Amino acid sequence: MAGSRVLPEERLIDLCITAESLFVHHSGLPRTQNKREHLVAGAKALLTSDPELDTEDRHIEQLIRGAYRRRNTEMHGDVAETELLCLLDGSTTHDLSALVGDLERLLRRAARLFLLRAIVPGRGREATTRPMTASS
Repeated sequence: MAGSRVLPEERLIDLCITAESLFVHHSGLPRTQNKREHLVAGAKALLTSDPELDTEDRHIEQLIRGAYRRRNTEMHGDVAETELLCLLDGSTTHDLSALVGDLERLLRRAARLFLLRAIVPGRGREATTRPMTASS
């Protein structure tokens, strides 16, 4: 999803653009005034209790909030914060590559669910019990 980008900072920016495409501009997901809140609401609406991600709503929320805070730091040239970043399993890290990896995993799952719903209306998560691989 982040193409051929190698640096985690560049991948993070690309993945945040992907998140906006999936969750901000998609009809049928909750809308809020704040973009970050809208991303969180959309991700939670689609991925709550997803068996493949196997995570809690609060971890999805913390991951997206942390990714967006770090994205804003990168985009606006701020000094990189040393805050702990929350991952999908609930653990915390300072490792940006780990955050980017989990964000990509979440977005790949969301994209797959959107595609399945488009192909087989009324189906979504229940149609995807097969674990995703790196090529999925």
